Amino acid sequence: MTPTLRRIVIEDRQRTRKLDRRALRTVLSRTLKNLWPDGSWEVCFHFVDSNEMAKLNWEFLRHKGSTDVITFDHTADNPGVSVSGEAFISVDDAVKQTRRFKTTWQQEVLRYGIHALLHLHGMTDQTDAGFRAMKSEEKRLLAALKD
Repeated sequence: MTPTLRRIVIEDRQRTRKLDRRALRTVLSRTLKNLWPDGSWEVCFHFVDSNEMAKLNWEFLRHKGSTDVITFDHTADNPGVSVSGEAFISVDDAVKQTRRFKTTWQQEVLRYGIHALLHLHGMTDQTDAGFRAMKSEEKRLLAALKD
């Protein structure tokens, strides 16, 4: 019997804040198990600063400026896994949002990671209904982490 592939890679390419890689890996793994309970995965999370995110945002989406998270789904290129992808997360954007959402930058970074996983799960936030559905699912998954 072939073991199930369950790999999370965390790349920290920013200098804004010190990431707790162990905690991130733990909560992202729990979220992956929630979304794909019997599945296999290979997901890489790149934590970047706003300058790198702005470059990625322009290169891949033709949007100016930084954004909180960009997700790339590679599942179709990796047969045999339930999900394969990359998420680029801007720590600078997380820090900027703390006052607005009355949260910590760590909680924002975690929310962005969950948001990326929801995109890999097939959700989109391009419409008002899709945005509301994603926010609702983010809240559900965050609450599940507290159990």
